[in-house]
Amino acid sequence: GVYQDQFPDVSVVFRAEKNNGEPVFGLGIEDMNVSENRVPCEVISICELSKKKPINIGIVLDHSGSMLYDEKQLIQLGTHPWFLMPGNDGIPIFPKGYKPPIDMAKEALNSFVSSFNFEKDKIGVIGFSSNVDKVMKPSKNEKKINKIINSMEADSMTAFYDALMVGLEQLRDADGLNVLVALTDGNDNMSENDYHNVVKFAKETETPIYLVGLGDVNIDSLKLLANATDGQFFYANSASALSEIYEKISTKLQAFYEMVYRSPNLEADAGERT
Repeated sequence: GVYQDQFPDVSVVFRAEKNNGEPVFGLGIEDMNVSENRVPCEVISICELSKKKPINIGIVLDHSGSMLYDEKQLIQLGTHPWFLMPGNDGIPIFPKGYKPPIDMAKEALNSFVSSFNFEKDKIGVIGFSSNVDKVMKPSKNEKKINKIINSMEADSMTAFYDALMVGLEQLRDADGLNVLVALTDGNDNMSENDYHNVVKFAKETETPIYLVGLGDVNIDSLKLLANATDGQFFYANSASALSEIYEKISTKLQAFYEMVYRSPNLEADAGERT
């Protein structure tokens, strides 16, 4: 993001990464080279934004019925999903040692939540299946955040885009760095909103969306959505990879910087600048 409200001092917010995607910490003024229309500019300051300003995160969690099934894990345990027998309550009888993806997602998210500084950061929660049925506004109360995450049970269909819209609306007026982090394990089949609604709203609110696709998802469409909102896409072929992915996202979200440089061009009608 580029912000000009203190012109001629211009603020640039960016995420710093190496070529391999690893975050970069500890950058200083001496590491920065800035030019505007090829004219060198003075760098006034740089700071790790996540240390200075609040991070507001909307966690979006898919708890549709498919979040009960991890085909890779079942096959490793000697059972194919097609041959699971239903119990008296209608829920399939899983082999001993099996852990449903919804449970692994909860554990990964509990750890993700604990990695933030609730002296300044806030986290909201949006859970969805056939509709958006679990909503908690951004809060600094870690216990309440984990409680609503842990209350989700897998059932029904997938209203993914509607859940993203609710998450974006929650973050619309939040002060600080706003990010939506969403997990889905299937394709949307129940939403009133669509891809275009989500991208338009995310751009209007300047909210990047970090998407985690689990198992049988449309990887290409999720990548498009993440890239269109200046976010990132992560893929997990099994729920066992979720903890590592959420740990990586947490680190990335805390490698944002705000750099301020002084523009040498004070002409009011200068138009677009590079």
